[in-house]
Amino acid sequence: MPVASKLTGKTLNNRYIVLRPLGEGGMGKVYLAKDKRFDKQVVVKVPTMEVGDKDFKDRFMREIVSLATLEHPHIVPTSDWGEIEGLPFLVLRYLNGGNLRNRITDLQGYYKPMPLERLNEWLPQIASAVDFIHSKNWIHRDLKPDNILFDEAGNSYLADFGIAKALEGTPMGVKTTLGTLIGTPQYMAPEMHLGKGVGPRADQFSLGVMIYETLAGKIPFAGETPTAIFVEMMQGKVKPIHELVPGIPLEKSNALMKGITFDPRDRYGSCVDFANAIMRSMLVREWSSASAETPPMIVIPETKIEPTKKADFLVSRLKTSVKVTTSKGEFIIELDEKAAPITVKNFLSYVDEKFYDGTIFHRVIKKFMIQGGGFNPGMNQKATKGNIKNESFNGLTNLRGTIAMARTPDPDSASSQFFINVKDNGFLDKANSGDGAGYCVFGKVTSGMEVLDTIEGVQTGNKMGHGDVPNEDISILSVIKARETKIEPTKKEDFLGSRLKTSVKVNTSKGEFTIELDEKAAPITVTNFLSYVEDKFFDGTIFHRVIKKFMIQGGGFNPGMKQKATKGNIKNESFNGLTNLRGTIAMARTPDPDSASSQFFINVKDNDFLNRANSGDGAGYCVFGKVTSGMEVLDTIEGVQTGNKMGHGDVPNEDVTILSVIKA
Repeated sequence: MPVASKLTGKTLNNRYIVLRPLGEGGMGKVYLAKDKRFDKQVVVKVPTMEVGDKDFKDRFMREIVSLATLEHPHIVPTSDWGEIEGLPFLVLRYLNGGNLRNRITDLQGYYKPMPLERLNEWLPQIASAVDFIHSKNWIHRDLKPDNILFDEAGNSYLADFGIAKALEGTPMGVKTTLGTLIGTPQYMAPEMHLGKGVGPRADQFSLGVMIYETLAGKIPFAGETPTAIFVEMMQGKVKPIHELVPGIPLEKSNALMKGITFDPRDRYGSCVDFANAIMRSMLVREWSSASAETPPMIVIPETKIEPTKKADFLVSRLKTSVKVTTSKGEFIIELDEKAAPITVKNFLSYVDEKFYDGTIFHRVIKKFMIQGGGFNPGMNQKATKGNIKNESFNGLTNLRGTIAMARTPDPDSASSQFFINVKDNGFLDKANSGDGAGYCVFGKVTSGMEVLDTIEGVQTGNKMGHGDVPNEDISILSVIKARETKIEPTKKEDFLGSRLKTSVKVNTSKGEFTIELDEKAAPITVTNFLSYVEDKFFDGTIFHRVIKKFMIQGGGFNPGMKQKATKGNIKNESFNGLTNLRGTIAMARTPDPDSASSQFFINVKDNDFLNRANSGDGAGYCVFGKVTSGMEVLDTIEGVQTGNKMGHGDVPNEDVTILSVIKA
């Protein structure tokens, strides 16, 4: 009997007590175990093979190598490995939120199709993870709903690298053997069926099949044999998703079909491009008697700094606040008349007329937004005034707690309806929106956000031809002016506005750039960083880790990957509300949230998943400043060639040296 079948009750590495089986993956049996050292549950994976099966063992070892070298926030983390009676085993983080298969099928295994917006629960994160492994010259080759796992907070993770393979430098990538299928036929790209060269776009095809399956409640290629499945792919007879699921726009349907087209050359350049094509145009529309499409959420754009610019968010301006009393409680919204004068004037005119009193929140989408301002109970639409000009160019961003105007696809069609973001929805901003227009933010919730969180949690369904309508009316009892005040930038959530700041100039072997530090938002972190600057600790160190489309890390190693001794660790100030946007600087750390010392990283793209609100560990990474000049130098550094050195990955092949860091 294979060793994998009789592990329950055993202790591995004198540390992991195997509790019970959880199931089987493509390569091995999976067990729940207890880590005695940290008193927590983990997963142990052991190959289901006979001891002498070297081929199978080699493939399992490949999974160990894959996971050990592929560190990404949305790839299942590995923590240890070992051998038992000649068989390798892998120790992974235990994720207790189930898998995507659980979410798209019921207990009997029948499909329960998901609405378009539910793709946001996993697609952006998984697309990012897949592109990341491609950037490391790996292909997963077995993407399917069973291999998309979730933690308790709902974050998604890519799992099961048992048949992942490294690209071998050929133009077509890796090759499989004709007639030997490695993977799951319904999800495998045609080139895998043919045994031809397989590149990163094979994973994109599999991702597309999962998207189709999630929305339609059926597999697009459902032949009874691998040959029949391949013939269906070759014939291209799959029904476009918009013909199966009412309400999916033609452009979204076309985007999905492009991702699962037969010829890999006709697919998207990356999985993130594919995901964005499907998600970016899912707009927040002002409802009428016509149906509305539902939006997901992606990234937070960069916030400007100076309070004299329109992009500064609600800092040092004369503002009017309104108090909204609802059947679930009350909250206060502070309006930004300077950034959005037309919108605020229009909104207040409806307030003065008591237009909103007695209306309902007619649309609630979890992890997205709450919409109101247009319907009475019974879904009776109210007559409104004329439409207003879209002021989305004002630089305010669709962050959690902000209020924005709903509209139709016509950018200048907003009237009375508004929505409140219950998470950061940067893709709705003008700079990121699919239609180039975006949605105008005109204020933010300053108290009572917990009331909106309660509303977000209500049960919803279909009513009068509309989806996402609360089953029980959530009434807006009244909206009244609360006060007019000059708001000083004393709150932590004000992002780098109207504050005395210290800047440092970083001179490197690739050029120089300037960083402005936010002492008010991150006093402990900035004090710590400046102490290293004053000690000239950073002078002569290197940027020891560079990951394209992610970040640049430094502050801890001299040339030759010689680590420097540091001072004590500091408290993580990631609660300060600053976000990991392109150009921001944040502290690097170990899995211990309060372990940062000298090392820092600079984001070269928006990395929303590193923020406390979105991070897998609930701690996040503390931002404490931003680059104000010389970002092009960091873009140059991002482009350098990297490799492995002294046991570390992503190390520049040629040293990129920090010559000096001085107060500017």
